[in-house]
Amino acid sequence: MERCDEGVCRTERDGATGVCPRCGGKGRPVKTITVRYLIRGRFQDQVQDPLSYRFCPLPNCPVVYFAEDGDSVFTKEELAKRVTMKEREDPVPVCYCFNFFRKDLEEEIKRGGQSSIPEFISAQVKKGNCFCEYTNPQGTCCLGNVSATVKKILREEGKT
Repeated sequence: MERCDEGVCRTERDGATGVCPRCGGKGRPVKTITVRYLIRGRFQDQVQDPLSYRFCPLPNCPVVYFAEDGDSVFTKEELAKRVTMKEREDPVPVCYCFNFFRKDLEEEIKRGGQSSIPEFISAQVKKGNCFCEYTNPQGTCCLGNVSATVKKILREEGKT
C-alpha cells in the first residue's frame, strides 16, 4: 500500500527486501551518500542516514531510490539529475563525472564510426578523477553504461 506526503511516496511492503515497492523489480544497493547528494533540497529531510537504500534500474518505473525498510521512495522527479536508464528524450546522460550525453556518443560515431569517449573516461578513472559515488544515480562507475550505449548505437547504425 502506498501513501504520499509532500511529494514523497511511502509504501507498506510485504517484507520483501531489495524489491522495488512500485514495480517489483530487484533494486541494487546504493550508499546513502549517493541518495543524499542527488535528491533535490526540499526532499533532504526524507533521507534517513541509517537506512539502507536501493536503486531501481527498470526503465519504465518512476522510482529511483527506495529504502529497504519500505518507508521512503524517491522518484525521478525528486532527483536533481536525469537518470540514464529512466530517460528516453535528450539530453540522456551517460557519464555524470565528465558530462557526456548519449548525443555526444551518437555524433562521434556518425563522424568516425567509433567513439573515443569510453577510453577518455577510463583514463580519467585511472587518474582518480571521477566521483561516481556522488554524481551517478547508480552510485557506481558509469563506464559500463557508456560502453553498453556505444554498442547499442553501433547496432542501431548498422556498424556491428
